[in-house]
Amino acid sequence: MNELLEELNRRGGWDWCIRAFDGDALDLSAGSSLAYAHHMVTFHGLCYVECPTVFHHPVFRVASAAERLAVGARVGVDDEDTVIAIDADSSAGMHPLTFFIVATSMTLACPPGGT
Repeated sequence: MNELLEELNRRGGWDWCIRAFDGDALDLSAGSSLAYAHHMVTFHGLCYVECPTVFHHPVFRVASAAERLAVGARVGVDDEDTVIAIDADSSAGMHPLTFFIVATSMTLACPPGGT
């Protein structure tokens, strides 16, 4: 999962938004602006989502042990779950905040023009 998150950070995108959410899978899109956003990643097997519908300049990472415990106090986190932290700007304030997703796996979309 760390390698996929590092690749997601490399692909970047300034503006991010929730593209779709069906209760089990969360699709995120990103681009230089929301007008040019394209599908970037799908998180699968979700049991917890705590992020705004639109956020900016994120850094995706595996949550620290302390963050995993804090999220685990709010929702059951199984051994096969990964707690993903998203450090990002949002309309909630002037400083980056940390948001969390608990998922069993993730799939990166092909880059635009990629195969």
